[in-house]
Amino acid sequence: MQTYDDRPSFGMPGSKGKSRGKGKGFDHRAASGTQWQRENRPDRGAAGEQDNGKGRKGKGWMRGNGASRPSQREGGVRADAGSPSGNSNRGCDADEEKQQILDRVAAFKKEGFSKLDLLEIVVEASPTVLANTEVAQAILGACGSLLKNFSEASRNDFEVVLWAVENDGSALSHASVAMRGNKEVVLRAVQTSQHALRFASKELQSDAAVVLQAVRSHGSALQFASDDLRADRAVVLEACKQNGSALRFASEALRADGELVLE
Repeated sequence: MQTYDDRPSFGMPGSKGKSRGKGKGFDHRAASGTQWQRENRPDRGAAGEQDNGKGRKGKGWMRGNGASRPSQREGGVRADAGSPSGNSNRGCDADEEKQQILDRVAAFKKEGFSKLDLLEIVVEASPTVLANTEVAQAILGACGSLLKNFSEASRNDFEVVLWAVENDGSALSHASVAMRGNKEVVLRAVQTSQHALRFASKELQSDAAVVLQAVRSHGSALQFASDDLRADRAVVLEACKQNGSALRFASEALRADGELVLE
């Protein structure tokens, strides 16, 4: 069996291609290869300490020296706190936080934003500031679907829900039961989403005025109307004018009506 001293050399100083046990000028018992590497690294002294006092490669961190890697946070504050997406709300009073949120939303609208950008603002905001009507209008006017992240009280607030559905009618799904049964809210919602009627109360799904508004905006909304209105010739005709394929959502009798198809 090959012993430690008989293993081939790995090119350590003094080995000259021979085995470690026979290398000239190098005592493997006194200093292993690992120790040699540690003592001869260009950025460390003989005792393995850094020669520049600032950490490996000047980055201010080194394994084992007690220093930590550079962090993206300093004192608990994000490094990008000055950017539109930075978390700059902590430690502020309500008025300062409100203004910072409004400024961030304005910046997102100007520079382009995603739903995740606005969601970050909502998550970071304090409940008191998020309930502020000006803040709610700014956020929901930009992304109505974020209504689901607002408080129960806000989702039952007429103005707040109205701002949300005017941007995205599908936000009606996050509104309170009372708001889903509010005719004015639903009339606004069906204009901005083909799916809004789906989330309206059963009573409003049977309301001819609401359904007509829905199918005139989105013919396919006919599928969410009550059975009676899907069998109503006038309603189905309006839906087909907006979207010919809406006929498939009409009652069986109207789908077989040759005259309606010709119209």
